[in-house]
Amino acid sequence: MEKLSSTKQNDEVSSGGDSVASKKTSDLVGTKPIRVKIVVENKLSSIVEKINTYGPGSRKVKKSRIIEFAIELLSESHLIQLREETLTNNDRLDVIRKGYADDHGDISMEHFLGKLFTGELNAAKLQKQYSKIQS
Repeated sequence: MEKLSSTKQNDEVSSGGDSVASKKTSDLVGTKPIRVKIVVENKLSSIVEKINTYGPGSRKVKKSRIIEFAIELLSESHLIQLREETLTNNDRLDVIRKGYADDHGDISMEHFLGKLFTGELNAAKLQKQYSKIQS
């Protein structure tokens, strides 16, 4: 008997205080919690509210459907842009050095930096030429 109550208590703690049995089975199947910034959640809630207040529909749009819809709209250029946003300056430098090395032969980072500092190479030009990340 004690084991049953501790299991129920664990279920209540893991679901934020609500009993798992009280939730719809369809809501729990195939879902996983994710972390998003508060401003993103607020925007998402605002969109859900806006959609659900227009029209007399009995079915309500869920946040997961809005996210799914938005993900389907992402193009390959969006993915490349997101990847490039995550690069550090060291990553960018390494990408353009490797691109330069592919075209002009192997070059050490020290030698490459020397060419950049002496003006033998134009950093802005190299970045435009080699910084596009291939998928």
